[in-house]
Amino acid sequence: MTALFAPHTAARAADVELDACPAKMLDLSPYALMAEDASRTLDAQGALALFPGLSPAQAPHELQRGYSSSAWWLKVSLHNATGEACSAWLQAGPPRLRDVRLYVEMAGRWQEWQAGTDYPLSVWALPERKPMFPLVLPPGARATLLMRVYTPGLLVSLSPRLWTPGEFLRDGLREAVLDGAMLGAVLLLAVFGVVLGAIYGRRVLMYMALGMFCHTLWVGVIDNYALVYLWPNRPDINAWVMYQLAALLLFLTNGYCYAAIEVDRLGRWWAWLLKGVGAGYLLLGFFSYWLSRMMFIALIMPLCLFGDVMLTVAAIYAIRRRVVKPWFPLLLVGFAWTDLVVHFSSYLFHTPLSSQVLSTTVLPDLLLLAVVLVVEIRRGRREEMDVRVQLDHQQATERDRLERVVASRTAQLDRSLQARRGLLARIGHDLRGPLASVLDSTRRWQAGDARRDYASLIERNVREQMELIDELLEFSREELDAMELTLAAGYLAAFLRDVAEQAELATERHGNRLACEFAAELPAAVRADFRRLRQVLANLLGNAAKFTDRGTVRFAVDAQPASTAGRVRLRFVIEDDGIGIPLDEKERLLRPYQRGGNASQHEGKGLGLAIVSQLLERMDSQLDIQSQLGRGSRFAFTLDLERAGEEDIEALFGEDASVDVDGQDRVLLVVDDQQQQRELICDLLDGYGFHTVAVADGTQALALLREHAVDMVLTDQCMDSMDGWALLQSVRDEFPELPVMLYSSLPPQRPLAVEPSLTFDASLLKPASAGQLVTMVDTFSTRRSQVAL
Repeated sequence: MTALFAPHTAARAADVELDACPAKMLDLSPYALMAEDASRTLDAQGALALFPGLSPAQAPHELQRGYSSSAWWLKVSLHNATGEACSAWLQAGPPRLRDVRLYVEMAGRWQEWQAGTDYPLSVWALPERKPMFPLVLPPGARATLLMRVYTPGLLVSLSPRLWTPGEFLRDGLREAVLDGAMLGAVLLLAVFGVVLGAIYGRRVLMYMALGMFCHTLWVGVIDNYALVYLWPNRPDINAWVMYQLAALLLFLTNGYCYAAIEVDRLGRWWAWLLKGVGAGYLLLGFFSYWLSRMMFIALIMPLCLFGDVMLTVAAIYAIRRRVVKPWFPLLLVGFAWTDLVVHFSSYLFHTPLSSQVLSTTVLPDLLLLAVVLVVEIRRGRREEMDVRVQLDHQQATERDRLERVVASRTAQLDRSLQARRGLLARIGHDLRGPLASVLDSTRRWQAGDARRDYASLIERNVREQMELIDELLEFSREELDAMELTLAAGYLAAFLRDVAEQAELATERHGNRLACEFAAELPAAVRADFRRLRQVLANLLGNAAKFTDRGTVRFAVDAQPASTAGRVRLRFVIEDDGIGIPLDEKERLLRPYQRGGNASQHEGKGLGLAIVSQLLERMDSQLDIQSQLGRGSRFAFTLDLERAGEEDIEALFGEDASVDVDGQDRVLLVVDDQQQQRELICDLLDGYGFHTVAVADGTQALALLREHAVDMVLTDQCMDSMDGWALLQSVRDEFPELPVMLYSSLPPQRPLAVEPSLTFDASLLKPASAGQLVTMVDTFSTRRSQVAL
């Protein structure tokens, strides 16, 4: 801006004489004397002693002192040589100055004003962003201006100027409009960059956009926009936010250089090193509240230099390894170095290179972000096109593969259909032969021909036809029908207990109670497909629980004599008091995906009863359904099963976690009539340090007890000669303190002749897990035997 004052040049070392009142702006730098107050204790009178012998600044840069902890004084003398009073505003320098005081001596009296970011805006001489002071010079008056500037931690950059109020406001308005437009452009590009970075997965773009926006905010705080418009009376907040933004800016700069160089691909140590630099920036920002400004700069400058050096080395290393394209990482690292030089050069060289105007300071960032946006968008589009080409190629390859698979499957299907047509044609042809023979034999038999045994002939042809029909069914049956039963011997009581335990959870889930009634006549072991039987019972019990609300589900099993020796007829009954089944829907519910009309409020697909029905058919049984609508249902079926002995059951303990038991010095007497069971139990207990002795029945056990001391008796329930209850009675009579534990395939079944007070110390149902058996034996056995057997 052109100065329109008319001072006499002869007064450069003396007064600035004004021949006319100012019209726009006058730069006072060439007329100012500058002196340093290292003690920062001088007042206006004391500061006057600093200036004798000093000459005015020969150039504006002589008033730029970089970073300094001293107080600096400027002296300017003004003389109003006009015949009228002159009014002007004195600008001390850029907005970032912290503590600025103006002393004006006129007619032997001193006046003092204050401004700067160390003071609330309310105490400033003029509430403007820049430190401004009002001056009024009467006609012919002389005034001595002493300006004290103390701004530790920030650049000491002084530019004393005289403005007319109107011109200063017009200049400030132009600057504010330009800054606002620049801030809007920054915000728009930053949001656009973050969104694009998130869409394309570009961390470098997101870091760049956020870093540029953070830098803009930081410059805005430095230039006092935040102090004037956000917290005018909290200069402490202004300083704290400035340091936080500076640390965050350096962190983001480190982040986008890290992402652009793709440091993660260079090795673990590179990644940890540069992540440590970024963490250092954040830590300095966090602790900046407790650090002085000079201390903050002294700490962050070496860290910033170290980080930029490491980024440069990493970029060169990445280029040599061909991790990234050469120009792009160098561009970003070069920008980081440029930013370092621009913003911290005054600290190193005492030469301010950064602009004092927000718009011009942010403009390089804005241009770089625009370049990065264009580059990343083009890169994203190029990668998208590459992916599309690869996808098209993969789709074409997959399409060719699928076409080959379809052709192969079609050929297989054609062969299968051809085989089916051939089979059906053969079966049709073969079916006609037996039928024709049956028809011919019947006619001749009716005609009285006695030459052949036509009854046997008819039977033979019928059987042949049945075999052909079975072959046809075998060919066309469904998966469930194709299932074969796998019969195996197993403990019935333990199986029913497991089923009841599982069903009890379902009944309780619906607020019901499960009542189990297992007859005492049930055999210890049977041969059955327990997996399929469990599936049948689980479906029936699950339905009973599901369609009953806060009621009772009854699960009963009893035994009936079978027509064949060695077999037993087991009748299973599941009964509930739930919603019931309509009479006309019983048969329909046995078909897949059919549900009762009153079951719409309950979950299910209508497969349970259909599966049960088909499984029972495979077991040579059928489901008997009795129900009353609204009062409950009763499901029953009968199975004819082969009895099994314990010797038929594979002797294994269930899997269980190991237990910490030491049976040393404890002697156990194992009583079981099955040798395999005795050996299995003894091997298990011996492995835990117990000393076991095994006998086959109660008589042998009692004889051994009378000769040797043991710590515990583990006995079966059903044995020849003397069963478990008789042995218990004898032990209670002769050895009342000796613990006796029942380990049987049946629940305790007290004989009628045994008193109710006679009970075992513990009981466990076969087959128990190893952990259950060992833990219970350890609990009830005692160390009192001293006799080795």
